[in-house]
Amino acid sequence: MNLVQSVDEFVQRHVWFAIIAIVLFALWVVWRPQRPIAMSRPVTGVHQVLNLIGGVLTVSTVMSLYALASLRFDAAQHADLAAKFEFSAFLIVYVTVSVVIARSIELFWISRSSFIDEGHIPGLPRVLLFGAAIILGLTTFGVSHGLSINGLYLSTGAMAAIIAFAMQRTLGDLFSGISLSVEHPFKIGDWIELEDGTKGEVRDLNWRATRLRGWDNTTLIVPNSKLAAQTFRNLHGPDHRYSPMYTVTLPPEIDPRFAKSLLLEVALKCKRLAKTPLPSVRLVDSGTVPYRYIVWLHFPSYPSMFAGREEFFRELHYSLKQAGIQAAPSMQDVRFQAAEKVVATPPTTLHALRSLDFASLFDEAELESLNSRSYSAIFDAGTVILPEGEVSPSVYIVLNGVVETSVTDASGKTRVLNPLVSGEYFGLASMLTDAPSFQTFTASSDVVLVQIDRKCFKDIASQREDLLQGFAEIVESRMAIAASMKNDPGSRRAGPLMDVLQRIEKILGS
Repeated sequence: MNLVQSVDEFVQRHVWFAIIAIVLFALWVVWRPQRPIAMSRPVTGVHQVLNLIGGVLTVSTVMSLYALASLRFDAAQHADLAAKFEFSAFLIVYVTVSVVIARSIELFWISRSSFIDEGHIPGLPRVLLFGAAIILGLTTFGVSHGLSINGLYLSTGAMAAIIAFAMQRTLGDLFSGISLSVEHPFKIGDWIELEDGTKGEVRDLNWRATRLRGWDNTTLIVPNSKLAAQTFRNLHGPDHRYSPMYTVTLPPEIDPRFAKSLLLEVALKCKRLAKTPLPSVRLVDSGTVPYRYIVWLHFPSYPSMFAGREEFFRELHYSLKQAGIQAAPSMQDVRFQAAEKVVATPPTTLHALRSLDFASLFDEAELESLNSRSYSAIFDAGTVILPEGEVSPSVYIVLNGVVETSVTDASGKTRVLNPLVSGEYFGLASMLTDAPSFQTFTASSDVVLVQIDRKCFKDIASQREDLLQGFAEIVESRMAIAASMKNDPGSRRAGPLMDVLQRIEKILGS
């Protein structure tokens, strides 16, 4: 062949090149990354260059060894041996090129695939990729050297039929593995739950089985055919939100609105829960005793659920105990004894007033006056209580439930802010200054609000001039915070404290 003759002539004139190629190849084998496929993410052009360098060094070394071996004997006298050397050298070259191409495809696959988390593709697709590349390389080698491919195919087909009959179950695992690899019902790192309740993290998917790692750090090997034939749940991995529901039973003496509000506040106290969407509480059964409530929680991921669930039940215990409520167990037997009286004290309006930041401006008699002139209002979940841009006619104090707050920023997008829970209020700045509300307030759950209108504050302020200064400081601070939330340099600002004071004096009319 022209290529063989050219290599022989080049090596005979430049033996040093063959020696350098062999030395570089040896250094590459010693110092190369042990697992070039499992390199750090993301895969870049550097990994492709390293893969190409390895292929070039391998081909150069094989051809150099073949040329050096040819110098040791006379090709005319040892024609058979020379042909065997040539056949072997080119066979290795074709296989090496096939492996380099397959590795380049794998690196490209890793760089483009979001379901690959550990720097290498699962075992089964990798075996199929490299196997197909090597078979294609051998076929190309056989065609280029004039070998009979038809005879090889016939003999291979007959052998394949015999093997298929003897290895039906193994082939079932193989094709089931191919189906799982193509469909992607899970990815490496996901947690799945089998029909028998077994849960495990997917660690590998090869040609025969899928390996799961349990919480006890043991490995469960599930044949692919068995896994593909059953129904399983994908609980997903650390990058997917997990949203389970939990049942809480409470005595029927507890007002359902108060119970729902209490459970929702407990969930909002938990730091390990996802911030959005908000938790949800529903009364699902009031026909039997005790009443059953469903609490729908959202965790950042399935693995984080365990610590978050413990936090929720711990906070639930403390909140129920503080409210004087005992969680009602489900009883199947009849007990002839006096039941313990359930004492549940919902927060009162006066208690809520005393907890507000402007409560320090009033004495006890004035707080009781505000309490006597206030009234309650109930808003269903999803009701807009105070839209952005409207003037608030009252101060709204959250007694039970959760109020969602949102603001429209300078770009026109709506941003959801921290929710308001029991004991918090809104509408004071807008009511006292006649300024439109900076935010939209929406009932996230069924909400019980206490409303105190402007006239109540006006009557008290008419007898106390010092009250206006305290209101001005609180309003100026809240308006400045609200304006900063809009993230708009041109939005309305609170202005100097004196300006706010003048606006309050105008509204309350001292």
